[in-house]
Amino acid sequence: MTIAEQPDEPTRAPRIALIGRMNVGKSSLFNRLTETQHAIVSSWPGTTRDVREGTVLWRGKEWTLVDSGGMDADTTTDMNKRVIETARNLVASCDLALFVIDGKTGLMPQDHKLITELRTTDKQLFLVVNKMDNDRDVAAVDDEIY
Repeated sequence: MTIAEQPDEPTRAPRIALIGRMNVGKSSLFNRLTETQHAIVSSWPGTTRDVREGTVLWRGKEWTLVDSGGMDADTTTDMNKRVIETARNLVASCDLALFVIDGKTGLMPQDHKLITELRTTDKQLFLVVNKMDNDRDVAAVDDEIY
């Protein structure tokens, strides 16, 4: 069989991780993009502790979106340590990561710590500013985010 006769290998859909601290809207964003209600959404911090995967169809392209638990800079509890370790492993297994922040609260000290850690990986990292519901919210965004 020549190279021209070999069947094309199926391409794997890119895996994209949603990473960020607690209550920045990662699960809401996941549900919106996957057009499902598979991720639990709550105003109670720390609701999401496990990883959820879903398929996104965006402009004719399919990709896998992975929701993670909120990463808390407080690593004194076993639960927080496990969530952070799971998120680290998730980033390592994905093609790129979307670092989600709450645009209304701006960058918090925990965000800086997590960004510093994520920058040590070889993965592409994109900043997503969430909770910007109208032009007034966008105009009020802290310049530090940009």
